[in-house]
Amino acid sequence: MFHLARVVLGAVTLAATGLAIASVQVVPEKLVKTFDGRKATCQGKGDVHRDGGFAYRLFGYDAQMIGANEVSISYSFLPVKCIEKNPGQFAFVSLTESLDTPIVYEYNTGEGKIQVMTKKEDFHFLLWNPTMSAKDAKTASVGTKPGVQKVSFVVGLEEILTADAYQAIWTRGEDVHNRVETFLRWMSSSEGSNGTKVSPYIRAGGSFYLTMKFFRDHAGVLQVELVK
Repeated sequence: MFHLARVVLGAVTLAATGLAIASVQVVPEKLVKTFDGRKATCQGKGDVHRDGGFAYRLFGYDAQMIGANEVSISYSFLPVKCIEKNPGQFAFVSLTESLDTPIVYEYNTGEGKIQVMTKKEDFHFLLWNPTMSAKDAKTASVGTKPGVQKVSFVVGLEEILTADAYQAIWTRGEDVHNRVETFLRWMSSSEGSNGTKVSPYIRAGGSFYLTMKFFRDHAGVLQVELVK
């Protein structure tokens, strides 16, 4: 019996390979990540996103103290895809369809051709760093409509600063740099026209690392700024 899971896994492998072919891109490389964690490029036919594939930009980073014990971290999120605008000319453009638009494609099995539909839902960003356990990672839901969206998190200082970092700031008056990781995650499920199904599974996008600097200003008040 044909197993749809093989189709899904095969498609992921091919897409991951294709998106990594070119070495030059229109949008700065550090700003665009693919669904599988690679840096996205857009210079050749192998980079073109098909079958619902996409990449995304994060920009407009900001971090601010909220009172004395919490930090607000925010950025803007824009889904994009690589297209061939004119023969031989490739560029990233904003996604025009919703992120949850079902993907339908034909797959040729040993028993004949079938239609495969993949659905995507529950899009959200996670924010995490090594001082947090996985279950304590912060989440921020995002809508599925195309266009720029604002993503925001509120994190307690005790969740991102170690005891040694506190000592460095308050006892020794040092600046402390702390890095957090953020990435897009969603659920996917697939079904073939032959009745074969793949249960919902987690998909994750490329990670962005944001570095924050904690320091005391001239008045001795704790401040924070994003340096990346």
